[in-house]
Amino acid sequence: MTDPYLSIIATSRNDDHGGSMLQRMQAFIDGLCGQSERWGWSAELILVEWNPPPDRPSLSEALAWPKERGGLSIRIITVPEEVHRTMVHSNKMGLYQMIAKNVGARRAKGKFLLFTNVDILFNDALVQNLAEKNLFPKVLFRIDRTDVRNEIPLGQGVEAMLAWANCNQLRHNRPASTIRVHPDGKPKWEKVIDPRIGPLSGFSECHEEQGIGSYLQPLARFQVYEAQPTLVVELEPLVLDITGSLPLDFCDEEGKLFHRVLLCKRERHCIPFGLAARSRVQLRVRAGSLPPGARDWLVIRIHAFHLEDKSSSQLSPQGILLGKGWHQVEKEPGKPFFRWAEKETFLAVPAGSVVELEAAPGPSHLGVPARLFVHHINGCLGSFRLESRRKLHLRVPHTVKSWVVLRLAFAGLIAPFSGDPGQRVLALRADGIKLVSFGWLTRVGSLWNWFWHELIRPILKGSLLRLPKSGQMAFPTPSSCGNDLDGDLGFPKGDDDLEKKNHWHTNGCGDFTLLSKEDFYQLGGYWEFDGFSMHIDSLLLYQAAANGLTECVFEEPQAIYHIEHQPGSGFTPEASAVMYERIRKKGLPYVKDEELEQIQRDIHKGVGPRNRPDWGLLNHILNDQKI
Repeated sequence: MTDPYLSIIATSRNDDHGGSMLQRMQAFIDGLCGQSERWGWSAELILVEWNPPPDRPSLSEALAWPKERGGLSIRIITVPEEVHRTMVHSNKMGLYQMIAKNVGARRAKGKFLLFTNVDILFNDALVQNLAEKNLFPKVLFRIDRTDVRNEIPLGQGVEAMLAWANCNQLRHNRPASTIRVHPDGKPKWEKVIDPRIGPLSGFSECHEEQGIGSYLQPLARFQVYEAQPTLVVELEPLVLDITGSLPLDFCDEEGKLFHRVLLCKRERHCIPFGLAARSRVQLRVRAGSLPPGARDWLVIRIHAFHLEDKSSSQLSPQGILLGKGWHQVEKEPGKPFFRWAEKETFLAVPAGSVVELEAAPGPSHLGVPARLFVHHINGCLGSFRLESRRKLHLRVPHTVKSWVVLRLAFAGLIAPFSGDPGQRVLALRADGIKLVSFGWLTRVGSLWNWFWHELIRPILKGSLLRLPKSGQMAFPTPSSCGNDLDGDLGFPKGDDDLEKKNHWHTNGCGDFTLLSKEDFYQLGGYWEFDGFSMHIDSLLLYQAAANGLTECVFEEPQAIYHIEHQPGSGFTPEASAVMYERIRKKGLPYVKDEELEQIQRDIHKGVGPRNRPDWGLLNHILNDQKI
């Protein structure tokens, strides 16, 4: 008998992990056999049964094995309990998933290896493609995964299961995003993302007890559909316990930085991009900015609106929207909240209003007499001398638009403040920014402030000085700003291709990774990490990229369906906290998000984690049963 073209490798044990395991696994077996009978592919299924529970039937006894299976051969390779006990954490978990897949790979007969899991269904288009033997060496094949509900019908054939899965969808796992979908597969973007913003990658939508949130990965991309919107970015305090602030970098499509913002809990930032229609924007969370142990998903609200919009839902509690240049809220004991600001800042305020703020030079000011210039889109509201703390009243003119964006420009010598942990530019301190009525008392106070700070105090100090007024306000655009991303992202400077190599389609890759057996052996198999297998499947893709393999993602109508497991038994955006808590209670080690980046660096340098020569339990004689 000739060797099969494709070896399909999965692992399991009869311990009901994930809930209803035998039912989900039976759907997997029935689906493979039914597809093989229909398309007649040259394939074998290798099921690695790891550490079978002694008080339960083996998988060969517990499952029904269809007789009609076309050209599919089935083997069960058993890793007994005595081998499992040689693992350091064998008393804390019953299944070493990635080592088990290595066991199957070492004993596979196929020219190509497909690593998957026992709760997956393949659709007709995918199986037909695989049956036509259109695979190549030096290529790693991936596919999007669709999660479906777990009440899948059994005993009605593969067509009924696929039809049910297609009408009971939960999520789409794409290269850089996981999004919630309606049962028919239609995305639920409209409940989270403003229709004037088109998410491209890195966003997902999720239902939680607190409501609907838009999750943002450390790298996300979106498209602006209308010219020159004002973008509102809001960090929700639902998932991450961020005690300080979260730094976000906004870049153009080519990766050039044009804006940075620090997000704090319960805050909204107004960012007047000045972008043309169809512009594309990247959002990046700077490396090292997440707290230890934090996951990659951040609950963030994204809105877009034009300045003439009157929706009060976009307002901060003070009726003012903060633009670029403002740092997070801070507080000194016994004093009110305040903010540090950079050399240039923006405020979006209602037309015809009066803005009051108490301003003082920040510690970045080098002592040379400085002024604060305030501009709006049609001109200058005025300039204010800043030598000490003073109260400013900015009377915003009435315009045809409901909103006016003010640009506050600090003119003077400044430098990053060495006493600040983040080496930020703290050019201006602003206390109590708010809207006030411009009555006679306010007018008198504002006039006295002007005389004191502009005339009387400078004359007394002998430092009367006027600085030239700056020109009209110009919104920041991608082309007008520099590119200093390498250092902020934590990647080595001058290493332009590392980011591309580290952004393969790792989302759900444990359910479908396909490559030639020769390439898999040269990569040295999955890392045999003695702990929970978080990120281990992704590291194989980074290893493949570093060793010159090409990625190919099978596109629609080809698809795989993942039958949903219990919350917390594996990773899902909604219940990942439950999963991590379970891991922590057991005391299991796992690759944390902050550790993953360093491992990626090591792989790129050729010094990543490696297995021993006998990986995949090569020197063990294991029971190999044909079904």
